[in-house]
Amino acid sequence: MRILTGHIVARNAPRWARAWDVVLSTCMMVLIVLVMGGVFFAYTAASSVAAEPAPIQQVTEVYRLPHAPGAFTQGLFFVGERLFETTGRHGQSRMMELDPRTGEMLRTHFLPARYFGEGATAMGPHVVWLTWTRQQAFIFDLESLEASGEFSYRGEGWGLASDGDRFMMSDGSSVISFRDPQTFVRHGEVQVTDGGVAVERLNELEWVSGVLYANVWRDSRIAVIDIRTGNVVRWLDLAPFHPPLDDPAAVLNGIAYDQRNDCLLVTGKLWPEMICVRPVH
Repeated sequence: MRILTGHIVARNAPRWARAWDVVLSTCMMVLIVLVMGGVFFAYTAASSVAAEPAPIQQVTEVYRLPHAPGAFTQGLFFVGERLFETTGRHGQSRMMELDPRTGEMLRTHFLPARYFGEGATAMGPHVVWLTWTRQQAFIFDLESLEASGEFSYRGEGWGLASDGDRFMMSDGSSVISFRDPQTFVRHGEVQVTDGGVAVERLNELEWVSGVLYANVWRDSRIAVIDIRTGNVVRWLDLAPFHPPLDDPAAVLNGIAYDQRNDCLLVTGKLWPEMICVRPVH
């Protein structure tokens, strides 16, 4: 006797029984092929969807402010209705409080010339300001703009944001690290991807209503990131607002959420203006 499709068929079984067993065997094989094909198709379709790049969204202008054309912008952020900016380059790195209505500088604090300032953000009564390669972050009192302490970290510092419970930091790679608000110790990270491809050169950061916005060095778009997964969910196109500057260093950099006007105040290194924009839905 022989075994087919889970049935035992004797050699001396009637012809119709043997024929029926062949039919069952054939049906079973077809079913297996269909099931496997369906699984493959579903996997392929899911992979195809996951590989789709995020859509590009246009923005509309809400208002403009003058911006110091010599400011090598590294960080831009609001604290309530107060506007702050940090700049880079050795001997030129400073933190400024700006008038949010005119863009005029109200106060300033310079770093020693050996430091190249980078992004900054506020948490509680303090501002934390990164440096590029010195592996130091300075803590400043928000009211006096005087240094009150410092943190250390490994690698480069580029952009910094806070969700109120932790810091989120970029270092020029595709990775956002999460850092303790009291010690600045790294306690996790996420890689940022668009359609499965790593988004490198992440720069200035801004946290708005549960979403992380990020400049990408030498890119005229802002990445809108789901920080839980690292996926870019959309891009904001700022190319139409790029001023006609010949300096290759004059790239888009600086994002601050203006809560009063519900728009993103953006600028760039050496740009003559700051522009508040709102996504077009």
